[in-house]
Amino acid sequence: MSNDVKIIDNFLNDKELKELEEVVLAGYFPWFWQDTITTEGDEAFFYHLLINYNETNSEFKEVIMPYFENKLKINNTWRAKVNCYPKTDELKIHNWHFDNVEYKIAILYLTDDDGYTELKDIEKIKSKKNRLVLFNGNIEHRSTGCTNTKRRVNININYK
Repeated sequence: MSNDVKIIDNFLNDKELKELEEVVLAGYFPWFWQDTITTEGDEAFFYHLLINYNETNSEFKEVIMPYFENKLKINNTWRAKVNCYPKTDELKIHNWHFDNVEYKIAILYLTDDDGYTELKDIEKIKSKKNRLVLFNGNIEHRSTGCTNTKRRVNININYK
């Protein structure tokens, strides 16, 4: 594993994880459709944008972000969103991309599934519930969907 990558299993305690799951995985959490994940030709997915260009985009920001702000000592969030990739028959691998090279990236997985995040020329990080992966925004990466659960859900934060 690269020095630019850190993996933390059991990032949240049991109470925090349960509270977060009750919000994000509950039937009332609003999801929005996007035709592509990264670029043209990529898969479609559902997402919920909490923060965009340092501006609050959702009332759920106040519920979700405190779990990260204190533990990661975040002072500046460029973007934060919750991603939901519906199950597909074959594992869909998304296109390579950068989020924002000037920021750090934190991804918290909320589901156990056969999906992963791949960091170019570094490693594949298996999607595991309550696993947090941290890496620099200048690392090209890509995600996948899943084939063995109804959906793959994660929270992606670009921060300083």
